[in-house]
Amino acid sequence: MFIADREQAFSQNVPERKSIEPLWLNALRRKILGRISNIHQPASKPDIFMFSSPRSGSTLVLEIMASEPGMKTIDEPLSINDPVKRRELGVSSWEDATILQDRELKYGRYFSKLIRNELTEFNSTFFQKDGRFLTNRNFFKIIHGGEDMLRWFEEEFDALILILIRHPISVSLSHHKLPRLPYLLDSRCALFRHLTKQQMNFSKQLFEEGDIFELAILDWYLQNYLLTRKDIPESWTRISYEEIVLNPQSTFRYLRECLKLDALNDYDAHLKKPSKTVVHSDTGYRTSTAIESGSAESRKFLVERWKKKVSNEQKTRTFQILQEFGINYYSEDSVLPAPEFRVADVI
Repeated sequence: MFIADREQAFSQNVPERKSIEPLWLNALRRKILGRISNIHQPASKPDIFMFSSPRSGSTLVLEIMASEPGMKTIDEPLSINDPVKRRELGVSSWEDATILQDRELKYGRYFSKLIRNELTEFNSTFFQKDGRFLTNRNFFKIIHGGEDMLRWFEEEFDALILILIRHPISVSLSHHKLPRLPYLLDSRCALFRHLTKQQMNFSKQLFEEGDIFELAILDWYLQNYLLTRKDIPESWTRISYEEIVLNPQSTFRYLRECLKLDALNDYDAHLKKPSKTVVHSDTGYRTSTAIESGSAESRKFLVERWKKKVSNEQKTRTFQILQEFGINYYSEDSVLPAPEFRVADVI
């Protein structure tokens, strides 16, 4: 169910880390524990940078990647919900983060520290499930930024690029907060400047006049329009959430080859376990049950459940909006990516 009004959708409140101890003591404790919990010695295989938008299945992929031998996972380094991330990026709000100036300089310094294991506050401690004492490769799950910088990340860090896409309606129904949207439409935002003048005008008009559903679709578009282009470089790897769910065997075989992975053999166990971001509401309970079942019918439910939550008018309006921007990654008559974008045979 959508939030009640625009004010809630665009709320700029940045949640502080809840702790019974002062923030400085919490950060110090995390830094010390992190330092003794992980030794990172890069090997020959390149790091992986995954780009996606919120509620697209990125946590599921992160958890599966954590099972790869020697892999260290870094979750949402560009989210400003953590004070350490705000400090390292020099930002204090979503506005600052979205229209960040000198991004290459600031990102370069920040991600270099992460790669060199200098920001040990982010390391999983040895007693956590995903903690790993010795690692030799990094997997970054990036949302909330950098959508137009994939080529830069690839070249700057000699990295492999992974793109994860999920159907816009499915994402929009579960993405209740849009704190970046007002600033994604700001002329100071580098991502916005990739639009044509006509697309800029359409976006601004939709932002002023659209309802919450249309605004969520607009938010999805702005974060994904460069990621869904047909002409992405051959060196990049792109998959959809729907393919992961419906044909994990083929999808992860494809990922093993493209991303130079050794294992990913226990993906099925992860697919039958709800990720930590599944909301435990009534619908969340049904989602958890379907995930745990793992049957073909349950997997079909997971990718089609949004159909019963939107009207025909909303569905049609979604694709009218996407057509304005020339996006054809998904079509109105299917929950799956268009055939030319698929990497796995889907039943």
